[in-house]
Amino acid sequence: MNIGFFGCSFTEGGGLDSKEWNEYGIKHNLISNEYNVENLNAGQKINVYTQYRDNHKFSTLVSKELGCDVRNYARSCNSNENIINSVFDKKDEHDILIIQLSLKQRVHWWYEPLESYFNINSSEFENYPYNGDSDKRKLQEMYVDHLYYTYNDEQVARRLKQYIYLFNQLDKEIYWMSWEDNDWIEDVPNLIRFESENSNHAMGNWAEENKYQFEYTTDGFYKDSHLDVKGNQMVAKKIVEVLNER
Repeated sequence: MNIGFFGCSFTEGGGLDSKEWNEYGIKHNLISNEYNVENLNAGQKINVYTQYRDNHKFSTLVSKELGCDVRNYARSCNSNENIINSVFDKKDEHDILIIQLSLKQRVHWWYEPLESYFNINSSEFENYPYNGDSDKRKLQEMYVDHLYYTYNDEQVARRLKQYIYLFNQLDKEIYWMSWEDNDWIEDVPNLIRFESENSNHAMGNWAEENKYQFEYTTDGFYKDSHLDVKGNQMVAKKIVEVLNER
């Protein structure tokens, strides 16, 4: 059995590979000293951060628990459109597909002047080095116009439901997860649910309610909403339970 994982940074292990978490975790004995980067150069530090992430993200924990092969295709800032593209490209390489839906306002755009695709959402613009860069400034303006003039929640939901319906027609075992709370996803077959007071399926609500995010783990030192180590462990536990029940 082999599993393909798809999604955005929440599935990629975002935050686990951060300088801030490493610094806090080492200082407070939350991270093993084998990941101490104090005497390493910049390149070596990045390698250690990445190794820590890859060893602790929930797809790896599922692999260890079930003794199966996994491949994680999730990428930071991934839009749902690009996630669906990845699923389409890799679907025949895996027995099981586990797909985490991202933030619905993210877009996946081709920008001709740079001959490149961009995954964009409003929260990422502050991290783009577009000052003095007319291309990225233009992308920002285009995205703001899109949200104001052409974006529609119902249209996005309809498109996603169509994708999900078509993928579920495949002779393939597929499971879905959603970071955001989406009413329309309630009737999706094989939805992995993360129950909280405000939602019976959204990973984000569940993680915040249970304080499975770095902001809480570090007492505000690292203000990040990604799943912390405990959060990744709990997501892995939920996925293993679902797969064992099938």
